[in-house]
Parts: sequence; structure tokens; C-alpha cells
Amino acid sequence: MNKLVGFAILVALMIGFPCFVRANDDPPERQLANIDAKQRVADDDITIARFRSLLDQLSEAFSMRKQDIADKTVVIQQLLRKEGVEEKMLNMMEGINRIFPGRAGDWKYDTILAYYATFRVKGRSHSEAIEGIVAVVRLAESGR
Repeated sequence: MNKLVGFAILVALMIGFPCFVRANDDPPERQLANIDAKQRVADDDITIARFRSLLDQLSEAFSMRKQDIADKTVVIQQLLRKEGVEEKMLNMMEGINRIFPGRAGDWKYDTILAYYATFRVKGRSHSEAIEGIVAVVRLAESGR
């Protein structure tokens, strides 16, 4: 089996299952900020507010719980790291939020994350991955 196909299947399976990355009762925005910083951030750290805003927007766009978005984003970051790709979750979420600034329609967050991971593992930069997802979304919506 092609390594990329195997990776895509792994991504689809991993984000399809609930994960339990919570080690404490911190809200998801703090969990993400701590994980991205690789240490506990200060209560007034700006990334907590940014993650909170992104979680609000993405949970509205994709009709998902904030914790589920946080969990799935962590899983993708971990999978990317295993493949040698380092990316901040803040960047991933901001990129996806720019693609879907309102309602995401029939698009699933899991699907968008799988596209993102696949593009990155194929050697694309963050910006190229986001552009690739935009192209996929446009192509799919033009065929409707």
C-alpha cells in the first residue's frame, strides 16, 4: 500500500474516534495554548484568547463541540509530528477558519483536517496546504 494512502487512512481513523487528551479540567482553549507552547502558559497569555475565539468560530461553522475540535486538532498535530512535520495548532486553526469564515455547509472538520495533514505530509507548506484545501472545496462546490 502506498505510504501516503496508508497515512490518509490512519488520519481518517484517528480523527473519527474521540480522543482523550485532557489531563486536567482546563478549558479547551487553555489546553491548546499549553500544548502549542509545550508548557503551561500564563493566565493572561494572548494565545488563550486567540484559541477561545477560534474555537467559538469553528464550533459554529462546523456545528461541533469546542472540546471535540480541540481534541481532533491535537491528534492531527501529533500525527504530523510523527511524520516529521512541525506546525502550531494555532496556525492550522487560523488557516481553516479563513477558509470557512461562516458556516461550513456540509464540510466536516475531520475531513478538512485530513486534507490538511495529507498536503503537509506530501511536503507542502502550511500556506500551500490551505490553498490546496481551498481548491478542493471550490472544485467540490462547483460540481454541485
